[in-house]
Amino acid sequence: MAVTTYRGIVKGNTVVLEGTATLPEGSEVEVRLLESKPNIAQRKAAVAKLRTLGERLKGRHINLSKYVVEAREELEERV
Repeated sequence: MAVTTYRGIVKGNTVVLEGTATLPEGSEVEVRLLESKPNIAQRKAAVAKLRTLGERLKGRHINLSKYVVEAREELEERV
């Protein structure tokens, strides 16, 4: 089986192919998610939020893992 590769981007729940790529109706395809480059601005914002939280909680014994998970989930939702 020959493999032809097309690139595209997801808009809504549809993959929009780059350029003039056309596929025959009913073509069987496999979609592979490419790793995206990290968004440095989002990471810096998350770190700033964690620092602010750390200042508010200074002197208290609190398990911060819950807050780290929440910040990570928020970051992942933006991607």
